[in-house]
Amino acid sequence: MPKVIPTGFIDCAMFIERTGDVEPYICTFGAKIAVPPFTQDNAIALSNLVGAELKKVLHTTERFTALHVRVGSDGAPLLREVPMSVSGISATERATQNVALVVNKISEVGGRRNRGRMFWPSVGESFVDMVGLLTIAQRDAHQAVFDLFLNGLRGQGGYSQNTDQMVILHTGLPVAPTVVSSLRVERLVGTQRRRLRR
Repeated sequence: MPKVIPTGFIDCAMFIERTGDVEPYICTFGAKIAVPPFTQDNAIALSNLVGAELKKVLHTTERFTALHVRVGSDGAPLLREVPMSVSGISATERATQNVALVVNKISEVGGRRNRGRMFWPSVGESFVDMVGLLTIAQRDAHQAVFDLFLNGLRGQGGYSQNTDQMVILHTGLPVAPTVVSSLRVERLVGTQRRRLRR
């Protein structure tokens, strides 16, 4: 079932390319619009936030190539596309492409429907032990980056992206999006099949 994007909300897809991989990785998040409408200038500002904060958790051989923003409306969602060319800044050798950082989207509402995850396609090989655990120091460093990103979506940090909350959008019958109260980087990494492609 497709995601429901109510009026006043956006659904965002970050496209990430990795040298040597023919397909892009796609990571998604939802957000609440602070003051409608959500313009192309707002989408560009949002891409600046993504690039400035999240490049810190990408390798130098990985880069953001686009941000696609679907804006909720009474009819079909309006699509705003922003081309990007922002490379990562980490020089630590990457783990294989099927290993991902797991970032949980935490809410204050109970139930599986009100939780989410993001599988981030960039994990330093030397930071993961034999059982798949990140070092505590590296987990904390990643956590600090995702905290800054979440705060940026809340209107902090000087960006003019016109959002005030990250949200979890739902599928099926129209249900109000769930506000994300925090992002939590897990120490245990994820192993991927095709999750990173959607």
